[in-house]
Amino acid sequence: MGRHHAAGRLHPGRPGPSEAVDPLLPEVAWSWLVDALEIRAEHVTALGGTVTATTSVRYGDISGPPRAHQLELRASWTATTPEIGTHVEAFCEVLEHAAGLPRWG
Repeated sequence: MGRHHAAGRLHPGRPGPSEAVDPLLPEVAWSWLVDALEIRAEHVTALGGTVTATTSVRYGDISGPPRAHQLELRASWTATTPEIGTHVEAFCEVLEHAAGLPRWG
């Protein structure tokens, strides 16, 4: 048991300019993790983290798209059981949301 730390840069599809600046985007991304862990609530305590949404604009002779959007979710929680599979499943569920995959099952 102990604290699990998970961090990942999530690119939920290719958000357009209006989606990338949507002030609710960080809340939606955080809800993916909260929802995934809530159905496994007996295995988790002390959930905390950050969601950072950024837009990068390239100028001059830098290659790449002129504008890029990133969403980064960093989280940690304390496991109340030694079953690591439960936590991996929850994080995979978050990745499925970020990839735009439909819920399975």
